[in-house]
Amino acid sequence: MKIFFAFLFVPFLAFSQAKKEVVEYNNSIALPFNTTTNTVLNFNTALLQGADPAELIQKRDAVLKSLNSLNQVLSGIKPMSNDYGFYNATKGGAEIYKMYFKNNYTNEQLSNIPATARHNIKKIKDAQKAAEKMNTWNKDFSKRQKKLLLEYKIDLNVDSNMFERTQAHQAAMNYYYEVALNELKVQAFVDDFVDAFNASEKDKIKASQASLKSQIILSNKFMNALKPYKNDDSLLKSSDKVLGFYKKLSLGLIEDVIKFNSFPDNVPNDKVDEYNILVDKVNNGVEFLNTLQSYLNESQVVINKFFQTHLY
Repeated sequence: MKIFFAFLFVPFLAFSQAKKEVVEYNNSIALPFNTTTNTVLNFNTALLQGADPAELIQKRDAVLKSLNSLNQVLSGIKPMSNDYGFYNATKGGAEIYKMYFKNNYTNEQLSNIPATARHNIKKIKDAQKAAEKMNTWNKDFSKRQKKLLLEYKIDLNVDSNMFERTQAHQAAMNYYYEVALNELKVQAFVDDFVDAFNASEKDKIKASQASLKSQIILSNKFMNALKPYKNDDSLLKSSDKVLGFYKKLSLGLIEDVIKFNSFPDNVPNDKVDEYNILVDKVNNGVEFLNTLQSYLNESQVVINKFFQTHLY
């Protein structure tokens, strides 16, 4: 009987030792990987919150430092013979991501603060690309990690599993992207009007109004179809307020400017009163336009609160 027990016990010890080694192997890779993921999420959040260049550069450097640390850790680890590509996927992803950050977030690029809606649209689309890369890397990492741990019957601690948290983070970000891009598409035509107005380009003013009206219709349809995020309608309300401002602008100042531009250089006597009334209306409209920044500042406060509530 003693020999029989020894026969059973030896394989059990070997399996337990192997299981311990896999746990250590997983932790040695997963912990620095999770740290890197956190630094990337912090950078993306700061980018979309409109952080100043110095802060963005600092957070970009933190990402690069974290990626370098991850690579150093990986260089000191001997890959397991059959880890389902866990090691190589982590190392390969780190190299791709490092190159992406170096090429797309230089000091010069981060120092160029977006000045127009189209610049902001590009910024958001850049952030989307970065998020997609991180999402792909996380999915690949998680898939291979789970296969490895499942083989040795090792349970993942969900609370410390970065994949689930990044998925939740990404869902909130995707919602924000949709709302923000919808709003910025309208703002782009407002920018066109302001440029044309400042340059006294009458045809471009008319064209900007036509484009703005069309985009407002599309944006309103989008807003009406979009549901609140986890019962949080703060972003929708804030964006609707800004879109309402643009609609008033389209029907007010822009309309008045077009009428004003229809007058000849020498205003007929019987049109002087009408002309003077339009002058006053345009001046009032310009004052109204100058309050736009206060609307955008209020909107940014709402966005920041949304991030604080829903980003993980």
